Amino acid sequence: MSIEMPFSQAESLVMTIPQLLSIALKMQTGDAQARYVFSVGAWSLESAKENHRILSLRTPDCF
Repeated sequence: MSIEMPFSQAESLVMTIPQLLSIALKMQTGDAQARYVFSVGAWSLESAKENHRILSLRTPDCF
């Protein structure tokens, strides 16, 4: 099965997922301070246009 959608809609969907995960974790634990975290396996810092930087973080399993 696959879903096709414009990039802007896919971007909106992906940006919503971390907030949904955070809300679900707080509801499940009953702890407003609970945070869902991942271990950092690797990271990189790149130059981008107009003096910006891109920080990429990867988990040990490359997520």
